[in-house]
Amino acid sequence: MRCVHAIAAAWLGAASGCWVTYVAGSRDDGSGDAGGSQGTGDATVGSDDGDLGGDCVLPQPDPSCDAFADPLRAFELACYPGVAAATFQSSDGAAWRRAHEFGNAFFAPRFGDALLVLGTGVLAEAAAGGQVAQPIGAAEPGTANDNPDDASLPAPIVTAVGSNDGAGGAPYFDCDGIGDCSDTLAQAWTDGGPAHDLLWWSVDVAVPEAAGHFAIDLAWLSAEFPERIGAAANDTFVVWLSSEAFTGNVTTVQGRRLDTTSLAGLMVAHQGDDPMLLRTGFDGGTGLPCELDGAMTPSCPVGATTGWLTLRAPVHGGETATIVAALFDQGDASIDSVVLLDHFRWGCEPCTPGGDCGVAP
Repeated sequence: MRCVHAIAAAWLGAASGCWVTYVAGSRDDGSGDAGGSQGTGDATVGSDDGDLGGDCVLPQPDPSCDAFADPLRAFELACYPGVAAATFQSSDGAAWRRAHEFGNAFFAPRFGDALLVLGTGVLAEAAAGGQVAQPIGAAEPGTANDNPDDASLPAPIVTAVGSNDGAGGAPYFDCDGIGDCSDTLAQAWTDGGPAHDLLWWSVDVAVPEAAGHFAIDLAWLSAEFPERIGAAANDTFVVWLSSEAFTGNVTTVQGRRLDTTSLAGLMVAHQGDDPMLLRTGFDGGTGLPCELDGAMTPSCPVGATTGWLTLRAPVHGGETATIVAALFDQGDASIDSVVLLDHFRWGCEPCTPGGDCGVAP
């Protein structure tokens, strides 16, 4: 089987500028599928599901697959078989990087040799060894990039509520299969307005028969901490799932969408001069006072991070699911946030939306 890497550019003539479409990891096997690395095979999954007695066998990617330049291979998603319609869209090449390290060794790959860095601002080019290093404090005041402003989220993301047969008010129950069954996007979209600096990717994926969920490791860094905690609009990362198991936003944190407000309790432990922030651009202080954790501090931290977290989302074995992710500013177009993605994998045991699905340490 021959593995073909293709990058295609498309001029769409939008007012926001030129979109660049990356067709990630195409497989030239006549099936029309994208994804599947050389050397992909079956292996027993262990870390996510504990001791399953060897009964659950799922495909595992070749660790060298993320050596390809495709952004969707950097976190292994397009390294699996059965991935089709794989698209990564950004009109600014500096809004994302394939990296061996973001800032420092805390943010090194969880699997393989690369991770994917996505930003609402501008990211430095990777050095020869794959390190992306940002100037101290660069995230505030930050920089707007050339990705679209005043944008709608990509289909099939729908910000309207989807629980209770579309009436809302019962998150995760009686999904209408169209709207957001987590009910986490509607109010925030109404209060915060359209997206700025929008970057997104999308895939259709054939779910292995034995799979009950997928997982992605992610980390959130934001200069909206602490000044914009509780604001009507925060920078946001949405992962949308359309599947037989669930339809809606799966990047939820205790009943909220993933943003700086919902993650503030984790971020307070890693702010200012914390070594985890070294060379990320979210390090250091602003020199201006602010309230932090109930007390005034003379120099507000530029930003903070959660460290590594894990997203889990439900799927049914044998189905074809659509996964769409979008990162965007909301409420401003300058203060920067970054999300890191790595180690997409399948898990055997089902997880429950609103329960052990979602985002957690």
